[in-house]
Amino acid sequence: ILVVGAVVAIINPRFLLPINLANTSNLIGLFGILSIGQAFVIITGGIELSVGSVVALLGTLFIDFIAVREMEWPLAFVLIIALGAIIGLMHGWLITRLKLQPFVVTLCGLLIYRGVARFYTADGTAGFAFGQNFPELEFLTAGRSWGVPNSFIALIVIAVVMWVVLHRSVFGRYLYA
Repeated sequence: ILVVGAVVAIINPRFLLPINLANTSNLIGLFGILSIGQAFVIITGGIELSVGSVVALLGTLFIDFIAVREMEWPLAFVLIIALGAIIGLMHGWLITRLKLQPFVVTLCGLLIYRGVARFYTADGTAGFAFGQNFPELEFLTAGRSWGVPNSFIALIVIAVVMWVVLHRSVFGRYLYA
């Protein structure tokens, strides 16, 4: 990663501008958190192809709940987490109880959830006056602490906690077994 970064910086000196590094750190934080979840799936020998579509569907519903239906964001957040858990439990049930292949279950999920998200939005995109109405969420998604994007800080905290879970707990040893 450092070599690629050095090559890109040589080719384009603007790569090392603070605003670009902050934007890159923000994206690393957001995708890194998803990657930690994927790592747990891979460690256990599984495969999860639908995560992007689940994120698309749940993100669409979350914004709709708070911006269109004017639901309080903590309630919308709890509902979205519950819906994500239900989707995960359903996948787990199909794989463990019905003995379906994880590749098939998650590939079908990918198509279904992406299709539902596209249907729900009439296959369009929309912008929202997001940060002005929801400063708490703006702090989490686009805010900075000590000049570092909060999503990157969250990634570091979550990565440390998950490292401890995987390497210093009975549960972690069980996952590796």
